[in-house]
Amino acid sequence: MSTQQSEQVTKINLESTGQAQWLDPNDLGARQRVAKFNFNTTDDINAALAEGDVVWLVKIPKGAMLYGIQGYHEAMGTDQIAKLGIAGADGSGTYDSAGTADDIDFFTNDLTNDGIDVAAVGEFIAGIKQLEGFGYLTTKEVYITMTLFDVTSSDAFAADKDFDGVVYYTDNT
Repeated sequence: MSTQQSEQVTKINLESTGQAQWLDPNDLGARQRVAKFNFNTTDDINAALAEGDVVWLVKIPKGAMLYGIQGYHEAMGTDQIAKLGIAGADGSGTYDSAGTADDIDFFTNDLTNDGIDVAAVGEFIAGIKQLEGFGYLTTKEVYITMTLFDVTSSDAFAADKDFDGVVYYTDNT
């Protein structure tokens, strides 16, 4: 039976040969950060919330390693879903330095990526749908976004309802 090593252990173990590589804090020793958000469908908007409107929930710094989102929501209306996404904080329409277009469903709570059912009160956990491995390293400041959709008809979004949660990330400090 052989013993194998992760990429991080391999870098550390090169120390005996004088070739050790320093690990980024995101790889070892990083502090977990939590960015909290609270959104109310009446209190936090200037007009009625319409299907497809994008809500900026929280800003995440450049160099953050995103892991996921956890939260709670009240019933926001019949047949409503929320998609959690990512958008560049600079308003350019791209969320990374490579020019990748903002993505309204960057995060997913299941394998179908159908969004979070917010028709009834509930809790949610959402991870990154991208095939970036575990976590996504931001290359510029970004907003975590929520977009509401009505999946079957033109039902109104419920007023005075909360969508609250936290984004988990580490940074290279």
